Amino acid sequence: MNRIIHLIAVSIFVFLSACNELDHPQGVLKGQFFEGSDSVSVDGIELRVRAVNPADGFRGTAYLETKTDSNGYFESRFRVPLPGLYPIEISKDGEPIAEILTVLADGETVNLSVGFPISDSTVTLSSPENELYTTLNRVDRNYRRVATYLQAGVLSEDSTRMEIEKWSTLYWDFYQENASSVVGQLAAASSVQLLRGLDDSLMVERIFWSLDRDAAMIPGGVLLLTDYELSRGEAAKASDHIRNILRTPQHEEHKRTLYQILTRLEYERNEMKSGLQLLHQMSRDLPVDPVTRDWITLWRPEFTDLARGEVMPDFQIWSNGSVLNQDSLKGRPYLLEFTRLANRRYQDQLDELSVIYQLFSQTGLEVVTVAQDMTPLRKETFFEEWGPMWIYADSINGDWPTWIERFNLNELPVRILVDADGRIYRKYQPAEFNLVLQGIQEVTQGLQESTQEDLGSMPSSDSSTNGEE
Repeated sequence: MNRIIHLIAVSIFVFLSACNELDHPQGVLKGQFFEGSDSVSVDGIELRVRAVNPADGFRGTAYLETKTDSNGYFESRFRVPLPGLYPIEISKDGEPIAEILTVLADGETVNLSVGFPISDSTVTLSSPENELYTTLNRVDRNYRRVATYLQAGVLSEDSTRMEIEKWSTLYWDFYQENASSVVGQLAAASSVQLLRGLDDSLMVERIFWSLDRDAAMIPGGVLLLTDYELSRGEAAKASDHIRNILRTPQHEEHKRTLYQILTRLEYERNEMKSGLQLLHQMSRDLPVDPVTRDWITLWRPEFTDLARGEVMPDFQIWSNGSVLNQDSLKGRPYLLEFTRLANRRYQDQLDELSVIYQLFSQTGLEVVTVAQDMTPLRKETFFEEWGPMWIYADSINGDWPTWIERFNLNELPVRILVDADGRIYRKYQPAEFNLVLQGIQEVTQGLQESTQEDLGSMPSSDSSTNGEE
């Protein structure tokens, strides 16, 4: 899957929604928790509902917050941006216990019954939409069993294709029979995703069919269509499609999602001027609210001071008694990384980064690490265990909040690749570590042949590991 879509497609099923009105859906969530054998008190259990943003997986405003009484009962009204599939976060004394997906739609009362210990067999959800979702889940389970059988390779290629097409049609029929429901949208997404790489023309036909008839399919359909067009090297075409849809009347939540998808896409296309203009357009076209404001604040530096081709901003660090800054490093490419040594994601990436450094250090590449939690003792312990060969800052000039603001650090580890002229080549977010090697290859042209031949023997890290922020 293309790198830009990989960051956002994971949330497609969590916030696909069915809404053709500007009114925010309202309803009631109520129910009871029952004590079980694990001695969890049913008094004071906290429930929270928050949307998962399809553009980045971020969970923001709580649309419902309530607690159980001494008998485990609870009842609360919800008012969500769009009808859709939402996670109910369940916790006790601030500690997460479980998460249950529920469909929330306008005018519905959702009854939730939960027994301890929490499992599929002890959770019951009832409402018209949730009963449809239960039906779709049965279809999903049956397909997963068939998919396991198909992956074993026991059928011919033609038979496998026919079987997948059959299930895609089954999902599509479910969508058409329940087109006005949230769950119908989920079925449509499953149908078109099954066709990916199997019958792309039919997939695109179904996406456009649903986009033309059902506004609720716009966020998910655009994600799938963009993924397909990027895989064909048609990024400009993908951008044009999104811009054309934005010119038509849209629900503000759909419109915001489209702007977010397009923001990332323009960044990937290295269209910095266009991306900055897009943020201005977004601020004019959407109501002033925390989500829009935070998104614009997050991305403006990426299209200005930290944009590709810009001179690296000033910085200064101390390492082994020497001062390093953007001027002293000029003349050689370098990867400046911001992290915490205790960050699990960073630790998982160290082996691969070590191999990259060994292969490219002969070209003059430097790796410079600025760790928020660096102390003399921690550095000594860290180097005894890991022993990386590149530069680690003993201390930084200025406090950490200053660095966060200067380099727009929202989660860690973040890396900035700078070319030999001191200009930014690319800034890599935590989930983009798999792109670092390609960038280094491009800024260190003229490598020795032996270095190129060694690339195939590199270990790989799991870039999906959830590290600490």
